[in-house]
Amino acid sequence: MSHSYRALLGSEDVDRLSKEDRIGVAVLIATQHMRTRDFRDIIKEASEYTLKHARSPDVVTDAEALERLKTFAKEEPAKRLQFTLVARSISEFAALLLEMKWILLINETGSPFWCSDNPFTYSNVFCYDEYDGLGFERLGSQTHFPLNPRLSLEIVDPVTYVGYPNHVIADGLENVVFNNHLQVKNSRRHIFSPTDDFTLAERMMQKNRGLRNIDENRFKTENSI
Repeated sequence: MSHSYRALLGSEDVDRLSKEDRIGVAVLIATQHMRTRDFRDIIKEASEYTLKHARSPDVVTDAEALERLKTFAKEEPAKRLQFTLVARSISEFAALLLEMKWILLINETGSPFWCSDNPFTYSNVFCYDEYDGLGFERLGSQTHFPLNPRLSLEIVDPVTYVGYPNHVIADGLENVVFNNHLQVKNSRRHIFSPTDDFTLAERMMQKNRGLRNIDENRFKTENSI
């Protein structure tokens, strides 16, 4: 995987990647996503959310299933499940990434791309309900993965972006600010930058105090449908 990563950085060209290197990059990104604390927290929060609804009088379930949900809502069992999912599902996740369109965003602004402890971020150009539209199967989906302060790999819906070039020069700050905004929004504890200017992150946290609450459950307990 490290060879594939260096090959992409060295060429700055997704079209020049060999099939093996493209697979290596996909596996690297999938691994970086599934190994994070955020991914483990999703397991716990989803278990808690499902458990609350499973206990509703209108839902029929068995005691064994409830006990499993209760178990996976805890840190250590969730961590073990995370390791199991990483071992079993990396290749499947990487295969999904390979089916998407890859665009290399090349930063010429002098302002660096940031990275975080949860670098794999989503967005969508179309309007969906909260948390909807962020999956790979959705039209307009975008996945952003910063490779270094100069390069970001944008993995996008191949239908919506069929006519887009595979390389885009970012010579305006809007693309850099947008990507860095997503890193701040999705980070759990840490933002990384080669410079000491974190003005954007400070402004975001002043505007939205909820960004400071890393333990907030992202799953709503009421039925929003």
